[in-house]
Amino acid sequence: MNSNYRHLILLLILYITTLISYGCGGTFQSTPSPTKFVATQTPAPKPTVTKTSTPDDVATVQPTVLANYPSPDGKWRVDIIRHDCINYSYPDYMGIIAYEQLKIVNLNNGTEKIVEDQLLNCDGVGAFGFDGLYWSPSNRYFYYSDWREGSPDGGCGNYFALPIYRLDTVTQEIITIGGSHISPDQTKLAFWRKNEIVIWDLDQGEVARVRGLASNIFNGEIAWSPDGQSLVYLQSTFDCAPDYGTTYVTRLDLAKMSQTLLLKFQPPGFGGVSWDGPELITLIDGEGKLWTYDLITKETLLLGIAALTPTPVPLGVFALVIYPPLIMNYDTSVWKDVSHYKDASFKPAYSILNYLQSLSLGTCQLGVQGPTGDLPTTSQAVQLGSVRYEVITFADSVAESTTTYYIENKSITGFNYEMGTSVFIVHASLSDWDRCKVLAEKVLSTLRVP
Repeated sequence: MNSNYRHLILLLILYITTLISYGCGGTFQSTPSPTKFVATQTPAPKPTVTKTSTPDDVATVQPTVLANYPSPDGKWRVDIIRHDCINYSYPDYMGIIAYEQLKIVNLNNGTEKIVEDQLLNCDGVGAFGFDGLYWSPSNRYFYYSDWREGSPDGGCGNYFALPIYRLDTVTQEIITIGGSHISPDQTKLAFWRKNEIVIWDLDQGEVARVRGLASNIFNGEIAWSPDGQSLVYLQSTFDCAPDYGTTYVTRLDLAKMSQTLLLKFQPPGFGGVSWDGPELITLIDGEGKLWTYDLITKETLLLGIAALTPTPVPLGVFALVIYPPLIMNYDTSVWKDVSHYKDASFKPAYSILNYLQSLSLGTCQLGVQGPTGDLPTTSQAVQLGSVRYEVITFADSVAESTTTYYIENKSITGFNYEMGTSVFIVHASLSDWDRCKVLAEKVLSTLRVP
């Protein structure tokens, strides 16, 4: 596993291990508030990077195509090209760097152009690397990020939004868009710009803008409703866990462009939000406790330190306690789900109580692993169905066993990666390992958002 994944996992450890326990309560309001509109503005172009030939030292490394993204209409393709890490010397600088390029290809005439490039410090921290996101419905615009790997370096803010850029296939102009909250139908974005939420159509650009309900306060996460007709967003008096202070949870109706304050929640406040059902919102407070808010009854329910399953999990469905709402499927003739779904003392950072046990191989287990410690820098990329993993294997000759970590590589559509990526562990004796690996990878290939 590369250093970027290590930093991501360590960030998760810091988040969970800083959680402390003390009680909290909330008051409920549902008062419509007038929405203030302001004139829309066109984002400034992204600063132009002078496209030169590949740096001489980096050019000695054979480039690889990390990914390509053909447009649905078959007219364009965007490639991400990487020259991997090498020792690099330059006046006043010495380090280990990699080099990436974003290339657009006209599939009608075969012409190619490098539109963006990036030098990466392989020993550095932070977030970097090109990552294709989506094409606009008209196929004119391609959206991408330069935060494929790693996590923000420094600070403790409760709101980190993936930066997004838009490439115009006609003019090759690149502009900076902002955050990363994509609508369920993949046609719009919602993101903060200063103290306003911007609604951005992937084809038309900015279509609406609304000022946050609370003023002189920190902005937090945004979540789309499943039907894409509303948003819910957080604002809080502080921006660091475990105490976000007083938090305001607001619903924005996009059809009426009206806002309603759902909750004014007392400290430790909320740092995360998701809209998991038509009338059900899930919130995570500064202590790591999960809450639900029912939009019909206006009631909140404390779930506990992990997402407990309120109804029995159906046979053949493997519910991931640490990473809701992700699930996997398993063959009930091959596996038994022995998870502790109702264990309120579940400690995800240290326990593997959410796992499958092989029925035929006594030592074979597939578990959901919480944030873990430092791991080696080498990993193997594996594609299981439509899911990408970084894989690290440990063979213990003394215990005569093999343990493998499968770190999902941000390939699940509809999952909120702002709180981290999912990690799984497969364990078996050396004699059972080959068969266990085949069975486990079949389950891992079904990872998805329901």
